[in-house]
Amino acid sequence: MLALRVLGDQAVTDVANSKTEIIIAMRASIAFRRLIKLVHRRFFRRRVVEETPLGEREGYETVFDDDVMKVLHIRGRKEECIVSFTGVGHALGGLDLQNPEFARSDGDEIKIFVIDKQRSWGNSLNWEKLKEIVDCLAPDAQITTIGNSMGGFLAILSLPVFGAKKAVAFVPQWSIDPSIVPGEDRWLRYRNEIKHIIYPDLTNAVRTQAKIYTFFGKDGKDGVHLQFFSNENLEAIVLEDCGHNAAAYLKKHGMLYPVLNACRDGADIKTLLREANIRVF
Repeated sequence: MLALRVLGDQAVTDVANSKTEIIIAMRASIAFRRLIKLVHRRFFRRRVVEETPLGEREGYETVFDDDVMKVLHIRGRKEECIVSFTGVGHALGGLDLQNPEFARSDGDEIKIFVIDKQRSWGNSLNWEKLKEIVDCLAPDAQITTIGNSMGGFLAILSLPVFGAKKAVAFVPQWSIDPSIVPGEDRWLRYRNEIKHIIYPDLTNAVRTQAKIYTFFGKDGKDGVHLQFFSNENLEAIVLEDCGHNAAAYLKKHGMLYPVLNACRDGADIKTLLREANIRVF
C-alpha cells in the first residue's frame, strides 16, 4: 500500500514537473517570437526598403518611362543636383539619398534617378533625351553623379553628357567588353543581351575636368577594373575589409553618408576613413 502511495506521489510530481517545463517552454517560445518580430521590424523591413527597386517606391515622381529607361525625380533646391544611376537590380546598392544624414543643412538638392531597364551599361540609353530631362529639371545646377556597380560605371560615363563637376562611384566596372576585361565573368546574362557595345570602356569619360571618386573593396573580382582606374592616375580608395559590397560596408560602419558628403565638399576621404578606423590603402 505504501509502495502504491509513493508511486502515486511520484506520478503527481512528474506531472507537475512536466507542466512546469511546458509553461517554461511556452514562455520561451513567446519571448523568442517577440524577439524575431523585433529584429524583423528593425532590420529586415528596413533592408527591404533599401533593396526595393526605385520604380516601386513611394515619393518618387516618374518623369519619363519607356522600354529602355525610367527617370524619377525628387524636387529640391535648384543650386545642386544629384543624378543617381541604379545597378543591375534597379536599386541603389544601399545608397539611400533620402537619408537625413545625406541632406545638406540648408535644404535638399534636386535628385534625379535613372534606371537602365535593359541593364545595358548605358549602351541602350537615349542620352540626348536624358540630358534634355536633366537640363529641364535642374537648369544651371551643379551636378554630381552617383552610382554603385553598373550605376557607378554610368555615373562616370555620364560626366561629359551633363558637364557634371563630380562623380562618386562605388565598385564601378571599367568595361563590360570581353575583349577588354576577359577575366570578368559576372553579369553574363545581361552582358550577352547587349546587341552593340557603343561604350567599350570609360577612357573618354575619365578624361573630363570632373573630380572622380571611386571606391573598391580589396576582396573579390573588382581588381580587374581597379587596375584600369589606376593606370589613368585616378585616385581609387580601396577598403581593406570588404569586396563588391563597399557601399554597404561603409554604411554598416556609419561612414557612407559622411563619405558622400565629404566627396561633394572635396575633403580628404582617406583621412576621414582612417580616423573612423576604416582600413584603406
